[in-house]
Amino acid sequence: MSSQPFIQVVNDKDEPLYGMAIEKVYIEALTHRVVYVAMFNEYDQLLLQKRAAHIVTDPDKWDVSVGGHVDNEESYQETAIREMKEEIGLINIPIKKIAYFYQEAEMLGVIQKRFITIFEAHVKSDIVIKVDSNEVSKTKWFTISEIKEMISNNPSSAALGLKHYMEKCYDFKP
Repeated sequence: MSSQPFIQVVNDKDEPLYGMAIEKVYIEALTHRVVYVAMFNEYDQLLLQKRAAHIVTDPDKWDVSVGGHVDNEESYQETAIREMKEEIGLINIPIKKIAYFYQEAEMLGVIQKRFITIFEAHVKSDIVIKVDSNEVSKTKWFTISEIKEMISNNPSSAALGLKHYMEKCYDFKP
């Protein structure tokens, strides 16, 4: 049995149904919720996280600043705030919803169905980031042009979440 909290399973209208272990949600390809937080500094650089090498999905790849599954009985915003604290050690950072969409994508050999909300945050570039090494190996600031170049030149270096963020928010699909 998983020690992780149950994530929120939803219907095709994004209405909560029940909570279930993430592994079972993935195996059964049940519709669920995901959040991303895109964190920018005063130089319009986006903070990317490099996912830990032992993570099951997209290990050792660059991803959006923060991301995670919505736990059972948790809102998208509550998840974004929790994930900022868990993954990069930041609290009390204002966030603003910038995108919401439904997506189907192949992950772990199964088509995953997800409702995704993207939030944006703005911080100073010298903010102290404390990564959770269980999830994140490092962070780095990138310009949007640098991210586009990285994805174009080496698509396998970017996690699915980062690719979808760039597509939805910058109309960029290499």
